Amino acid sequence: MNEKIKKFLNNKKRIRHPWRNMLLPFACTVVVLLCISLPGYEARASMPEPVTGYESYIRWLQATGRPAYSRYNGYAANYEVYRDYQILSYGTPQMVPNNRYDEAGHQYAIHGFSYDEYTVTNTYFRDDTTVPSDPRNWNNIDLGQDAAVSWMRLSSREKEHIKASQLFYSGRPFGMMTFSSLGMNESKCVVIAVPSWNLGFALHTKHYNSRGELRYGTLNGNGIGGVTITGSIHAPEIQADMVYSIPSNQDYSELTVNVNSSIQSYSGLARPSDIATGGIIINQVETESQGSGPWFATQKIRLTRESADPEKDYSRLVTVNSTVWVVSASGDLVSKDLSYTFTLIEKAKVDIKGIMTIKGAISLFNGKQTIMGYRLPLNTKRFLCLEKIVLQIDFNCATVPNRVIFMPVGTLPIEVDVVKTGKATGYARADYTMGIIPSTITWSNNRVRPSYYCSARAIYGDYQTAFFLDGIEITGDIFDLVYLQSVYNG
Repeated sequence: MNEKIKKFLNNKKRIRHPWRNMLLPFACTVVVLLCISLPGYEARASMPEPVTGYESYIRWLQATGRPAYSRYNGYAANYEVYRDYQILSYGTPQMVPNNRYDEAGHQYAIHGFSYDEYTVTNTYFRDDTTVPSDPRNWNNIDLGQDAAVSWMRLSSREKEHIKASQLFYSGRPFGMMTFSSLGMNESKCVVIAVPSWNLGFALHTKHYNSRGELRYGTLNGNGIGGVTITGSIHAPEIQADMVYSIPSNQDYSELTVNVNSSIQSYSGLARPSDIATGGIIINQVETESQGSGPWFATQKIRLTRESADPEKDYSRLVTVNSTVWVVSASGDLVSKDLSYTFTLIEKAKVDIKGIMTIKGAISLFNGKQTIMGYRLPLNTKRFLCLEKIVLQIDFNCATVPNRVIFMPVGTLPIEVDVVKTGKATGYARADYTMGIIPSTITWSNNRVRPSYYCSARAIYGDYQTAFFLDGIEITGDIFDLVYLQSVYNG
């Protein structure tokens, strides 16, 4: 047994890889444990950062539970190899002693190291023959403990995938190469890159050519499979016209946003039990999800005014963004971006100010003495039924309303247009005849019921301002006045 294998088997550290998080004191124990179950996975409530460069690649590996550094010498995971070849390796080609570089193909013979620091050879490095060697003609040799240990790392499903997948050499299929068609077994290849949903696998082999020279070959295969996510965004307050408004009398409005999502389909050997965790992000607020869905999340989005001129309607497009995502137990991140765009109208801020007055045709009787000797109160809001009444609101404000609805005493509501007399002035007037309604004060000034009130609503767009006049009194009607006068004259 070589020194590297001894070192590996005697190492007592807990391995950081999600499929390697168990102690390995000796080889036979590993086989038993892997046959029982896959190791657990710690659920997270936040989405791992997508990979865009070296630093985010390291953070992504750490967030998804994969080792970012190799087992013994702490070589950092190589982002360029992940990006260009979709396999996980550590260190750089320059760290490998006696590594070769092909100027014509711009390829290194060795990418770097595996987690256990076995060299990860490059299937695209040109061999030294005129015509690329055909793997179907290789007679691969037994690689001993190196091969055995690498296969111990795998779950039964990962082994199943490797043995059932189509294999490629130098990016070429050479027919339909598979594990069995090449006469391979676990002792004839070292697994130097482990498959997952997204990442492919790599097998290192050795064989003798026709001249008796020892050669190596690297076979590659695709990832196990993956998932397709579907999702949608909906705002219940927004109708089919996709328009939403901040009312005139508000500085902001809160919009309810609903997001639903689920796994639409699985491909390859991916399955629901692979899902470790997931979530829905709405405008940077995250909700954790479990299982394969459907998942639901609701979030209140505050929409605030941005217009520099609050006295004018302002229209703009608003987009609500959402991301739905899942992470597999092997650390694969799959996400889908959703967006929802609508028109937001900031209604002009309205500050309607005015004075509401009421006047009757027989107001000259206020404060006068009747023919019966009663002194009428000096009350400008005391009226007789059947007399002519004028209701008026005089406006003096930045925003003059368009119309007014009066709710008078003694008749039905009256709607009138506002007459504008200037840029910031105008009035609304309603003339009507007071109907027959019960009196509030008798001719002898005794109260018989509470006074009346009238109101009005000044309207500008979807904004309304209310006006009130209370203390309105009714004493008899105009015929009572004539009757009393005729009796006195007789």
